[in-house]
Amino acid sequence: MVLDRLKTYYNLQTDSKLAELLGVQPNTLSMQRSRGTLPIEKIVERCSNVNMNWLLNKNTDDQLPVHTLDESISYEASESLRVQALQKRVHTLENQLKSRRSSNDPGSAS
Repeated sequence: MVLDRLKTYYNLQTDSKLAELLGVQPNTLSMQRSRGTLPIEKIVERCSNVNMNWLLNKNTDDQLPVHTLDESISYEASESLRVQALQKRVHTLENQLKSRRSSNDPGSAS
Protein backbone atom coordinates (compact mmCIF):
# COMPACT_ATOMS: atom_id res chain seq x y z
CA MET A 1 0.00 0.00 0.00
CA VAL A 2 2.73 2.49 0.98
CA LEU A 3 4.83 1.76 -2.09
CA ASP A 4 1.80 2.15 -4.36
CA ARG A 5 0.96 5.46 -2.68
CA LEU A 6 4.49 6.68 -3.30
CA LYS A 7 4.14 5.74 -6.96
CA THR A 8 0.88 7.69 -7.10
CA TYR A 9 2.36 10.68 -5.30
CA TYR A 10 5.36 10.90 -7.63
CA ASN A 11 3.39 9.79 -10.70
CA LEU A 12 5.68 6.81 -11.29
CA GLN A 13 4.56 3.99 -13.54
CA THR A 14 6.90 1.22 -12.41
CA ASP A 15 8.51 -0.18 -9.29
CA SER A 16 11.83 0.24 -11.07
CA LYS A 17 11.33 4.02 -11.15
CA LEU A 18 10.31 3.95 -7.48
CA ALA A 19 13.46 2.00 -6.62
CA GLU A 20 15.50 4.63 -8.44
CA LEU A 21 13.78 7.40 -6.46
CA LEU A 22 14.48 5.59 -3.18
CA GLY A 23 18.06 4.77 -4.11
CA VAL A 24 17.67 0.99 -3.87
CA GLN A 25 18.12 -1.76 -6.42
CA PRO A 26 14.89 -2.79 -8.21
CA ASN A 27 15.33 -6.42 -7.10
CA THR A 28 15.73 -5.25 -3.48
CA LEU A 29 12.48 -3.28 -3.67
CA SER A 30 10.75 -6.24 -5.32
CA MET A 31 11.93 -8.56 -2.54
CA GLN A 32 10.78 -6.11 0.13
CA ARG A 33 7.39 -5.76 -1.55
CA SER A 34 6.93 -9.55 -1.66
CA ARG A 35 7.93 -9.84 2.01
CA GLY A 36 5.66 -7.00 3.07
CA THR A 37 8.58 -4.92 4.38
CA LEU A 38 9.49 -1.33 3.56
CA PRO A 39 12.71 0.54 2.97
CA ILE A 40 11.44 2.92 5.65
CA GLU A 41 14.73 4.75 6.22
CA LYS A 42 14.97 5.52 2.50
CA ILE A 43 11.34 6.64 2.37
CA VAL A 44 11.79 9.04 5.28
CA GLU A 45 15.12 10.29 3.88
CA ARG A 46 14.09 10.78 0.26
CA CYS A 47 10.38 11.54 0.49
CA SER A 48 10.33 14.27 3.10
CA ASN A 49 7.77 16.28 1.15
CA VAL A 50 5.19 13.48 1.49
CA ASN A 51 2.82 13.77 4.42
CA MET A 52 3.61 10.63 6.45
CA ASN A 53 0.12 10.61 7.98
CA TRP A 54 -1.38 10.19 4.51
CA LEU A 55 1.29 7.72 3.44
CA LEU A 56 0.98 5.39 6.44
CA ASN A 57 -2.74 5.68 7.24
CA LYS A 58 -4.72 2.71 5.95
CA ASN A 59 -7.97 4.69 6.07
CA THR A 60 -7.06 7.25 3.38
CA ASP A 61 -7.20 5.06 0.26
CA ASP A 62 -9.72 7.30 -1.47
CA GLN A 63 -7.93 10.56 -0.69
CA LEU A 64 -5.51 12.35 -2.96
CA PRO A 65 -1.85 12.59 -2.00
CA VAL A 66 -1.19 15.16 0.67
CA HIS A 67 1.86 17.40 0.70
CA THR A 68 3.36 18.60 3.92
CA LEU A 69 4.99 21.95 4.38
CA ASP A 70 6.54 21.41 7.78
CA GLU A 71 7.50 17.77 7.15
CA SER A 72 6.09 16.79 10.54
CA ILE A 73 4.38 13.51 11.20
CA SER A 74 1.90 12.46 13.83
CA TYR A 75 2.87 10.67 16.99
CA GLU A 76 1.23 7.48 15.70
CA ALA A 77 3.16 7.59 12.43
CA SER A 78 6.45 8.30 14.18
CA GLU A 79 5.83 5.44 16.61
CA SER A 80 5.09 3.13 13.70
CA LEU A 81 8.38 4.12 12.06
CA ARG A 82 10.26 3.67 15.33
CA VAL A 83 8.76 0.23 15.94
CA GLN A 84 9.60 -0.90 12.40
CA ALA A 85 13.19 0.30 12.80
CA LEU A 86 13.49 -1.49 16.15
CA GLN A 87 12.05 -4.71 14.73
CA LYS A 88 14.56 -4.58 11.88
CA ARG A 89 17.42 -4.03 14.35
CA VAL A 90 16.27 -6.93 16.57
CA HIS A 91 16.08 -9.21 13.52
CA THR A 92 19.63 -8.22 12.51
CA LEU A 93 20.95 -8.81 16.02
CA GLU A 94 19.21 -12.19 16.26
CA ASN A 95 20.84 -13.26 12.99
CA GLN A 96 24.25 -12.11 14.21
CA LEU A 97 23.79 -14.03 17.46
CA LYS A 98 22.79 -17.20 15.59
CA SER A 99 25.83 -16.84 13.37
CA ARG A 100 28.16 -16.42 16.35
CA ARG A 101 26.63 -19.38 18.16
CA SER A 102 27.05 -21.63 15.16
CA SER A 103 30.67 -20.54 14.65
CA ASN A 104 31.43 -21.20 18.32
CA ASP A 105 29.78 -24.64 18.26
CA PRO A 106 32.58 -27.22 18.69
CA GLY A 107 30.66 -29.70 16.54
CA SER A 108 30.64 -27.31 13.57
CA ALA A 109 34.45 -27.41 13.02
CA SER A 110 35.52 -29.34 9.93
